[in-house]
Amino acid sequence: MKRFWFSVLLAACAGGVLGQGIDYNILCSLQERRTTTMDQTMRWVSNSLILAPMVPATLALGGWIGNNDELLHSSGQMGASLLATGGITLGLKYGVKRLRPYQKYPDDLISVTQEPDPSFPSGHTSFAFSTAVSMCLQYPRWYVVAPSLIWASAVGFSRLYLGVHFPSDVLTGMLIGSLSACITYQIEQQRLSQKSIPQPKVMLPAIRVVF
Repeated sequence: MKRFWFSVLLAACAGGVLGQGIDYNILCSLQERRTTTMDQTMRWVSNSLILAPMVPATLALGGWIGNNDELLHSSGQMGASLLATGGITLGLKYGVKRLRPYQKYPDDLISVTQEPDPSFPSGHTSFAFSTAVSMCLQYPRWYVVAPSLIWASAVGFSRLYLGVHFPSDVLTGMLIGSLSACITYQIEQQRLSQKSIPQPKVMLPAIRVVF
């Protein structure tokens, strides 16, 4: 857990440095390449974050209907990862209070949409990667891993294209979501392994009675 917080702190420091240079240049480059069609597409991709809570909810429903413990455990791990991701993301957002790109550089950067909360880190990205990495860990098959990671990456890119986040916001969101998924998955696996260990039976001493 200490490594997790150290990684988040390191990303936060890196974000503060990158925001003055590389972050700005990347957003300027993307802004010059916007089109009406891409604007609409990136809005749709960004709004697809609704899938994040729907995935564990669907698994939980399927597990409950089918009496499938595996699905229930999977949904529980994903839900725990999303909760952890949300707590860390909100804590950093209102702790760092970083301005959005279009707020920090109002004369140079124009956003397609606007957001009311602080910029760092990207909540959309952190929730998307929390869900995607959880899916990869629970179901490590190429036809699950590839679409999951492509979707999460697309959500992160959409936040850059729309001009509502710096690249360092998105990178930190990727880190938070991915590590939250890995840690909660490891905790869930340890819990299940301990639960599956047979408990020692209570043996009563044999008493020999002689008449």
